[in-house]
Amino acid sequence: MPKLASRVVCHALMLSLLSIAVSVSAAEPTTGAKLPAAPAKPSGWGVRQVLVAEGKAPRVLLIGDSILGGYHAIAAELLRGKVSLDVWVTPKHIGSKDLPADMKAIFAAHAYDVILFNDVGLHAWSPGRIPEGQYEPLTRAHLANLRKFAPKAKLIFASTTPMTTKTRPIALDPEFNSLIVARNRIAAKVMAENNVPVADYYGILATKLDLAAGDRFHWTRPAYALLAECAAKHVAEALGISLAAAQPALAAERLSLWPNQAPVGDGSFQAANASITVHRPDAGRANGAAVVICPGGGYGRLVVGPEGHGIAQWLVGHGVAGVVLEYRLPHGKPLLPLLDAQRAIRTVRANAKQWHIDPSRIGIMGFSAGGHLASTAATHFDGGDPGAADPIDRVSCRPDFAVLVYPVITMGEKTHGGSKTNLLGPNPKPKMNELFSNEKQVTGATPPAFLAHALDDKAVSPENSRMFCEALKAHGVAAEFLELPSGGHGLNGYKGPMWDAWQRRSLEWLAARKFIP
Repeated sequence: MPKLASRVVCHALMLSLLSIAVSVSAAEPTTGAKLPAAPAKPSGWGVRQVLVAEGKAPRVLLIGDSILGGYHAIAAELLRGKVSLDVWVTPKHIGSKDLPADMKAIFAAHAYDVILFNDVGLHAWSPGRIPEGQYEPLTRAHLANLRKFAPKAKLIFASTTPMTTKTRPIALDPEFNSLIVARNRIAAKVMAENNVPVADYYGILATKLDLAAGDRFHWTRPAYALLAECAAKHVAEALGISLAAAQPALAAERLSLWPNQAPVGDGSFQAANASITVHRPDAGRANGAAVVICPGGGYGRLVVGPEGHGIAQWLVGHGVAGVVLEYRLPHGKPLLPLLDAQRAIRTVRANAKQWHIDPSRIGIMGFSAGGHLASTAATHFDGGDPGAADPIDRVSCRPDFAVLVYPVITMGEKTHGGSKTNLLGPNPKPKMNELFSNEKQVTGATPPAFLAHALDDKAVSPENSRMFCEALKAHGVAAEFLELPSGGHGLNGYKGPMWDAWQRRSLEWLAARKFIP
């Protein structure tokens, strides 16, 4: 097998997260890896019950877009034992003609005591989706429909969150953010006239741009914790109840991987810009496992929000340390990301005692191109150099397991063209194609792997996952491939039944392999 060469404290999390978002409509996986197709839902994404309280507790509904998908589990923890909580994450907005019909059907099925809603958020940001001059009448109509279909519910309006730039340092988007501000003001006026309190999500995040995910729309876990706290406080005020006390969590710690200069892989060095952010569960929840997380982005950018810090906090909720790797982008120098991934694994292993981690339960996880990096680290590793001056270089960079979600695996016919070009350059030599086609690099020493991929993924063919799984099994290595019937690349924007399914099944797989309890 080819062998390749080898503190800034973030905002404290509002609480330790339990992963409780279980879809009431998604089919549960059985003993096999395939899932049946999920039933259609009138809203597009559907209503899910995420918290059930005993007795005659108030029932609450949160309505929103993917921003709600980022914070509802944290809000549920704050409201645990106080309410039963449903969430309706929908791609529709107040200009969608069939939104009232969806509302009527949902409110006919359940009576809610409190409803927190918006317009619905960033799905209405494009000027063409809501004609000029129609936002206010549509907002009034939306409010009237809520009162018509849920006449006994207390209402709370949530303002739309800011839109940011992709470039760093992150700033407010100069083109579209003014539209969001204007519409939030209109909505606030309408709500004031109708005695509906406003949860000022925009105001909370407009001064926290360092917490943006960097994809214009989404945010990191600490930002979602702020929104969850705001939502929970408004719900508690509406019901006249007190909130559950938030449990303290360990602050995330950002560390540079290379203290001086980073190796390029050809004997030369460059200024380092790779880092890891370590998210650890508190001592009462930690089970000793850790996962290095490789965000995707086609080797041209890093999706560090939903495929990085969001994943880390989901893992923390299950007692697993999540280590988000911000690796160097290759620009045709293919060893850069791999060297960073190897260094990240070594760093976690070298700090295992200090971080209360079992050095034999350190895995790697990756999404899309980050899945290619994770599978590369799982097939190109060494045991460390006992004589190295740097103690980090003395330990192994072999991950103990891999979790690969809609990964790029091959550099062959079924590859993702953009990822290949960014990694290897426009005209790679055949030997480089071979070396980074990881289905061809599997040996009996390759760690066990769990893979998940939607069968309708048009960006990265599910054949990537299938080839890697088959190669592992051919070498006697434990592997499972969860074939998801739908969701495309990114699994419906990191939410819904298919997203829930891979998370649930991967935890079951890890538990069966004794990597977690």
